[in-house]
Amino acid sequence: MDRLKELEMYDRDLHKMQMRILYGKFDGNQMHPAQFTMMMFLQELRCCSQTDLAKRASVSNASVGISLRRLEKIGFVHRESDEKDSRIVNVTLTEKGRQYTKEALEAFDSLAAIKYAGFSEKDVEIYRSLLQRIIQNFQNTLANQEGKPF
Repeated sequence: MDRLKELEMYDRDLHKMQMRILYGKFDGNQMHPAQFTMMMFLQELRCCSQTDLAKRASVSNASVGISLRRLEKIGFVHRESDEKDSRIVNVTLTEKGRQYTKEALEAFDSLAAIKYAGFSEKDVEIYRSLLQRIIQNFQNTLANQEGKPF
């Protein structure tokens, strides 16, 4: 097997296992990772418009609207029209949403402890360096892409 294909297979397997572990902790909500990302932004910002959330998440306003409807239905977010401009919809986490986000962050910490168990400081530094190089490769590709198909 080609070495790069083998690495990609390991990446996919790693991602699947991480998701199985996380979904096992939160199986009652079946939340899509993009929805959790939105909740993380809201945790950080406290309140923002749906449009700003879409920009921050780099997705369309329509996609954010769909995700927010689901999050609102399960009681994690609250949407309300802006008092000054009714065209603007402000979004905040509910107490239930804040609690879920807190528990999820704790689960991510537990996942990291599992993932890096047995790694020496040197192993962690090498891995960090490799990840930084991969990120830089993607950033360079995106910077050069400028609207061109991948």
